[in-house]
Amino acid sequence: AKGVENCSYELIARMDSDDIAFPDRCEKQLKIFTEKPQLAIVGGTIAEFSDSIEKIISYRVLPEHHDDIINFTKVRNPFNHPSVMFRRDVIINYGNYNSVYKACEDYELWFRVLKGGEKGYNIQEPVLYFRDGGQLIKRRKDKKNYHFYIMLKKKMYNDNFINWMDLQISVGIQRFFYYSPEFIQKFIYRYLLRKR
Repeated sequence: AKGVENCSYELIARMDSDDIAFPDRCEKQLKIFTEKPQLAIVGGTIAEFSDSIEKIISYRVLPEHHDDIINFTKVRNPFNHPSVMFRRDVIINYGNYNSVYKACEDYELWFRVLKGGEKGYNIQEPVLYFRDGGQLIKRRKDKKNYHFYIMLKKKMYNDNFINWMDLQISVGIQRFFYYSPEFIQKFIYRYLLRKR
């Protein structure tokens, strides 16, 4: 949140310190913003790797167009956080990141922005190499992170963004991941929720 506040440029591109952006990442995203000035957020596909970028484990490809992104948001995070470029003024206007939600503060922010009527887009090509250190599985098994996720889903329900059935499905899926063994989680993430 502090970084967004202190930045003076109209567009902000973010990534994590241990990830590697493709050389043309910003060029591709700037091109999309130029062609579609109505957009507030532009994300992209990430290539997940462990030891070396020559050894890609999988790709996380998310819905491309806005209507599909909205529907996806009801179930899962609609943007790969390290890949996003967004309009600073829009993020500030919607209250910036909310640290109350900690591990899912990006998901909560996208929810507020999209619910407010802003538009999003995901480039269907890889724009960033994402280092997979097994942190995603660890976060799913963390009791506090589980609590924050459920809290966000209840907020979506109370704001009429999702219905009662959507809430039960989301909570049920999260509960399954929280209690299931790691080898099952790894299989689902690698082979069912990712492209290889």
